[in-house]
Amino acid sequence: MRKCYLHNGTGNSWDGIIMQNVENGTVWNNLIQNNVSLNKWDGIYFDLCHNDTVDNNTCWNNLYNGIYMSLSDNNTLSNNTCNYNNYAGISLEASSNNTINWNNCSLNLDDGINMFWKCYMNHVYQNVVMNNTDYGCQISTSCAGNQIYDNTFIGNNGAGTVFSPLKDQGFDNNGPVNSWSVGGWGNYWGDWTTPDAVPLGGDGIVDSPYLLDPGGAVDGFPRTAWTVIPEPGIIFLALSMMAVCLLIIRKKRLG
Repeated sequence: MRKCYLHNGTGNSWDGIIMQNVENGTVWNNLIQNNVSLNKWDGIYFDLCHNDTVDNNTCWNNLYNGIYMSLSDNNTLSNNTCNYNNYAGISLEASSNNTINWNNCSLNLDDGINMFWKCYMNHVYQNVVMNNTDYGCQISTSCAGNQIYDNTFIGNNGAGTVFSPLKDQGFDNNGPVNSWSVGGWGNYWGDWTTPDAVPLGGDGIVDSPYLLDPGGAVDGFPRTAWTVIPEPGIIFLALSMMAVCLLIIRKKRLG
């Protein structure tokens, strides 16, 4: 399926695109613009699909998730924009060995990216995840062997430029069984960028690990600068939100 414009989906399915029991398929360069008042589910819905590619789609303003994947393995989700959805940008359930990279999952009312219940060996890297109401990335309930690295996390869960345990941008209740860095390469967290006191100007890695909710899992090599550049509009929004937070803090201090 290529270059389709799908919007205001209604009927029995309530999804923009549904793929069930599909293998070796491609969903490329589609705009899935769903009206919240009319659609009931997801922009793209995968069920029992394997070895498929979802590339360069725009999934935004859906009542549920931008892309939802259930019981689906060995798929690739790349270069998709999953913003402004009422749930997550990209959500996986009982899905393994999938690659999620170069996606923008921002400004969603739940998580940017999440994995629930028996998600194994997924690779999540080089995504831009910003200003989601809940976590930037959440992994919960019996998920193991997943790798999350080289992503840009800014302003999720209300995080500002200074770390607060009440506004942690990542969640993993599986302990150390998932990897939040690979080969000494972690993620960029906008609230955890210093110190980097290694001689000769530093090595680009924050000297202390980033702690994830609710404890036990860490990004041992958080980066001091993003390697995946967010879209200009998203950068402006993030900086504006940070400026507002700093102004509020300053006013409180001045009494």
